Amino acid sequence: MTTWFTSDHHFGHFKILGFCNRPFKDLDQMHRVMQERWNEVVSPTDTVWVLGDFAFGPSTFGAEILNTLAGSKHLVQGNHDRHRPSRYRSMGFDSVQTHAMIELGGQTIRMRHRPPEHPEEPQLTLCGHVHDRWAWDPQRLTLNVGVDLWGFQPISELQVVETLVKAREPAWAAAHLKLYTPMI
Repeated sequence: MTTWFTSDHHFGHFKILGFCNRPFKDLDQMHRVMQERWNEVVSPTDTVWVLGDFAFGPSTFGAEILNTLAGSKHLVQGNHDRHRPSRYRSMGFDSVQTHAMIELGGQTIRMRHRPPEHPEEPQLTLCGHVHDRWAWDPQRLTLNVGVDLWGFQPISELQVVETLVKAREPAWAAAHLKLYTPMI
């Protein structure tokens, strides 16, 4: 069992192709590639945290897409996920919330859609929303897990920890992130 993180698929959103300069000829190709890449890495027993902006259009469309994707899926609502949580649960998400916390590498990490603007106290954060602007923001201690930065597929808990370790000084990493061993 592995935990995965992803954000900003924008299934059904035609304009995202141009907004983010996505390398797809049309929405059908984008949908197909993102579904294939998700299922290449995620197994049915894995957990996936979607940090917002999953799909546009009717909930039946979102449910059709979601049902093709492996794993147990949890939604942290994004700025385009404006409906009541019951809509997203009916689509097939196992849980729906505005933010969540997870323990990785001995560190509590916050998950939310938008990056923190002015963090009151520094805390490692996983987010989406900013698409291809940056992957790691050291001032915000924030890692962007959006599909535009990660080959249009989710990233694993191990990739998150490795990225955070590489992004920080070795002394900081040694003090804040224990040697990571995935749960088996």
